[in-house]
Amino acid sequence: MPSISISRSFVPVLPLAALLFGAAHAQDETQPTTTSSLSPSPTPFDGSSPFISLNTGGLNTCQRSLILQQTNQFENSRNSFAFDYCENVSDGRGYICGIVGFTTGTTNAFLVTDAYTKRNGGSSEFDPYYNRLRELYNNPSGSTSGLNGFCRTWGETAANSTLFRQVQVEISEALYWNPAMVKSEELGFKLAASRGFVYDRFSQHGNSTDPDSAIAMISRLNEFFFERNRTLLNPANQATKKAWSSTTYRARAYAYIVNNGQADFNQGASLRTLNNDGSGINLSCLPDIWTTFIPVGAGGDSDEGLSTGAKVGIAIAVIFIVGGSIGAWIWYRRRKSAVKAASYRPYSV
Repeated sequence: MPSISISRSFVPVLPLAALLFGAAHAQDETQPTTTSSLSPSPTPFDGSSPFISLNTGGLNTCQRSLILQQTNQFENSRNSFAFDYCENVSDGRGYICGIVGFTTGTTNAFLVTDAYTKRNGGSSEFDPYYNRLRELYNNPSGSTSGLNGFCRTWGETAANSTLFRQVQVEISEALYWNPAMVKSEELGFKLAASRGFVYDRFSQHGNSTDPDSAIAMISRLNEFFFERNRTLLNPANQATKKAWSSTTYRARAYAYIVNNGQADFNQGASLRTLNNDGSGINLSCLPDIWTTFIPVGAGGDSDEGLSTGAKVGIAIAVIFIVGGSIGAWIWYRRRKSAVKAASYRPYSV
């Protein structure tokens, strides 16, 4: 298998595409496959449980676990799911939260909270945000107006509710994992690396038809791998450029996996890959990854941010403090100079 040269801003297209996708038929045709009736496009859910049957994509539990861990590394620099994560990264999608980065500005955060509320007896911690989230679901926007305290609520609910964590897993599978496996099957992708790469694209870029979506990139198959790097570095939605342009490590990690002869993820036994800093790390099978909860960090709402008024108030206070300190220092220096000058003034006789 030829080695793939990797730079930090560009990954060669054809060699890696051939290894990941063209070679899938030759190396991995014997793996069983499954099918799903799920449409590749996101659809609303009525909150019933479960939402949809899991499409394993012909992968064993450990291969799936490694794929999810790899994406978790990309998203949160950790192997486990970040159920309680919530932050506004200013990428035009509002608050990004939970295990696959559900967002308030692109409808799926509403799907999670709505389904959880319905399965929680029709009421939940997210009731104060229902109308605003519903409004954003119907009219997507990156605005976080009307969502004060949302991240705190998300983090605390994730920490305390097994049901809420289960809903996150089910909706992520319905919106991203299953459609990725369906698309992989349509394209004839069999290897864990190829299916994992498609899944990671779905989880980051979404499952719609906009120019930056996974579907749009995959449709340009002759430039499949290059297209992801191009989109990350220069997306059609410029609001995401600052956040996405620093994530080309997602492509480099998969190139590294293939370069090291791990296209089938070693049948799920383990995986040598790269973290977001480009350092080598080892992943091992975590069969309980879907139910393990490890808090992201204390507080859970450091992402919440301060209101505009609070920020203005803090800025004014800082200006007064700094200005006052400088003024006091100038006064002190002048006073000291005056005292020194007086001490040397000759006396009149």
